[in-house]
Amino acid sequence: MRVLSKDLATKSALSVIFFAVVLAICGLRLTDIAVIILLTSTQIFVGALVWLAYRSKHQVCFAETVGMGAAIGFALALISSQLFRTLLPRSITWAILPLIAVAISLKAIKNSSLSHYKSLRSLNEICIIFSGTLIALSTSWYWLIPTAVAMSVLTTWAILRSNQRVQTRAQQVLLNLFGAVGFALSLNALYGLTSLEKIRNPVWWVWRSPKFKIPTFYLVNQ
Repeated sequence: MRVLSKDLATKSALSVIFFAVVLAICGLRLTDIAVIILLTSTQIFVGALVWLAYRSKHQVCFAETVGMGAAIGFALALISSQLFRTLLPRSITWAILPLIAVAISLKAIKNSSLSHYKSLRSLNEICIIFSGTLIALSTSWYWLIPTAVAMSVLTTWAILRSNQRVQTRAQQVLLNLFGAVGFALSLNALYGLTSLEKIRNPVWWVWRSPKFKIPTFYLVNQ
């Protein structure tokens, strides 16, 4: 199995930093941010291993690895927490199926040569991850919806702009207009983030509270 490329490691670090910044803006304490990032990163890593084992004969890009890793990892953790909730302490039941998945995946890819596809448009991949993160969080934290919409529009604009196909003048004008709308939405979103203290529920920012919720996984006080 090949060692993770520098490109993949850099993108992973940028994604973690972005997630931490978003949580910091939300007002979480450093200890809470560290716990959330540790758990989500672990679950995404597990899901990514499963996906890489399944796609071992194909090249995979960063966005695909993270997206499928999140979907598979969160699902395994959620199913595991429900299946074993009456047998073991609730604080560890979520990790049983992921551990089994890691063992099976590592065995499956032990003799494989994984190939990470290095995209020539790395910025687009990072933007896709950022947009996906904001969209996922906005399903629970409604005040992030304007920011998620703005980031999604800018991501779409960046992808369209990097398209190498020849564009007509009318298409170029529409593309520039689309980008202007994205920047306008971003300014509106930034203005909204300055009023967080007035709209957010402080109970949500304590991960030890049962009311604290992030899409696809829950942190429960033991």
